[in-house]
Order: sequence, then structure tokens, then C-alpha cells
Amino acid sequence: MPVEMLFYLCMLLIFVTKKLKYIEKIGALLLTPSLLSGLDWLKTVHQHTYQLIRVYYALISHWPLFFAGIVFY
Repeated sequence: MPVEMLFYLCMLLIFVTKKLKYIEKIGALLLTPSLLSGLDWLKTVHQHTYQLIRVYYALISHWPLFFAGIVFY
């Protein structure tokens, strides 16, 4: 539930700043940390970066699913 609430807060921020027309570009940009967080080499080479991505960006691990919903809608 917290991840879902974070997603809706991010969408509210995008809506309020009138950037909704760029949602595909914003979503694609947010896929980068999501993809990097899943790579095994990042865990061994850049442990600190990996921890920052996983701890501070809880939405990142679920972002591909949310973004798929946005794109298919």
C-alpha cells in the first residue's frame, strides 16, 4: 500500500506541474534506475549505489508494472 500511495503522489506532482503530456518520457527515464537495481554486477561493483536505489526509491522496484499500466491505458 505505501508503494501505491507513493505512485499516486508522484502522479499528482506530474499533474500539478502540467507535465502529463510527457508521461511516456518521464516513465522511460524512471525505468533506468529500475533496470539498474536488478543487475547483479551493480550489487558487487557499486554496493553504495545499489543500496541508495533500493532504500530511497521504494517505487523503483514496482515502477515497470505501473508504467506498463500507463502505457497500455
